[in-house]
Amino acid sequence: MTQYAIVAIGYNRPRSMERLLKSLAQADYDGDQVTLIISIDNSGDDSVQRCAEDFDWPFGPKIVKTYPQRMGLRRHVLTCGDLVEDYEAIAVFEDDIYVSPNFYQYMKQAVAYYEGDDRIAGISLYQHLWNVHANRPFVPLADSNDVYFVQFAQSWGQVWMKRQWMAFRKWYEEQGEEFQESADIPDYVASWPGTSWLKYHVKYCIERNKYFVYPYVSQCTNFTDAGENFAIPSTGLQVPFQTGIQREYRFVTLDDSDTVYDAFWENEKLAGILGLPADQLCTDLYGVKKNRKNQRYWLTLEIKDYKIVRSFGLLLKPQEQNILADMEGTQIFLYDTAREEKNPYRHHVGRLACSYDFRGDNLSVGMLKNLMVNKVNRQLRHK
Repeated sequence: MTQYAIVAIGYNRPRSMERLLKSLAQADYDGDQVTLIISIDNSGDDSVQRCAEDFDWPFGPKIVKTYPQRMGLRRHVLTCGDLVEDYEAIAVFEDDIYVSPNFYQYMKQAVAYYEGDDRIAGISLYQHLWNVHANRPFVPLADSNDVYFVQFAQSWGQVWMKRQWMAFRKWYEEQGEEFQESADIPDYVASWPGTSWLKYHVKYCIERNKYFVYPYVSQCTNFTDAGENFAIPSTGLQVPFQTGIQREYRFVTLDDSDTVYDAFWENEKLAGILGLPADQLCTDLYGVKKNRKNQRYWLTLEIKDYKIVRSFGLLLKPQEQNILADMEGTQIFLYDTAREEKNPYRHHVGRLACSYDFRGDNLSVGMLKNLMVNKVNRQLRHK
């Protein structure tokens, strides 16, 4: 038995599986013996199975798993996760993923560093560049490490470690048939269909205060081929991934990191920067939370009629860098919701705030006008 395994998950897309396997064969395994498990759900067509059986894997054992009946996406992925019981850790890829030649180096070093920390639910190989809740770009705060942390599980290339996965499975088996929503769970996650296993893993991270380790430089990318989750193919989730071989990564503990995000992709460290208790501050720079937990202090770009404790400009990227730098301006507001006051900036919709996610030299007057109108409409809807 090898120490690590790779699990390639397929269903009815032979070309996607061929592409994934080709990228896996081009990776650097540092001379290790690595088991490849190709798990194929029953689609009534054996083309993916033939692709798997014909594929040559020179780096260790190859196992092709098939099933007599259709498993369905959620059950299939969870069953694949349970394969970690026989290994120290497994890297899991659905068939529309393409891996970096260096992903195994990153995986092996990350597992060695984090496998003893039960607060780490898994290790992401994919680097998000988009906040799916807000439909806006996401850029993590840059520090001196190669990783940061998010309270959000991963499905587009991830590593599951034995003890952490078994803890999740125990929690999962205790859940009822209906997915129970709460104020801590983003609406977008709660809206995912019943076929989603990821919504449960995200909920687990939130309820049990667990995090995924994320790389600043992605170790894979996503083709989003047409299938269970996407009706048509798209390049919207393609991200730059590492092409060179990196022999050593700089990791950091959760406690020592300044770059930690919650399930809404909001920086959890801003309360300390602002000198506020974490449980009294709603950080809502993406405007998705809407202070749904009625916390006293609210950090947001929204125009609200509360006492403005402090305000900041919206010039630096990422957004939270403006708070760290105490950037002068009136685009980001820290409100004290215990004190109602008329907001003097209610009719002020700044050009910079509207165009923040865009290159200004590419914005026409018409585009800028539409952005400003949409911003005003959003403010009126949430007045």
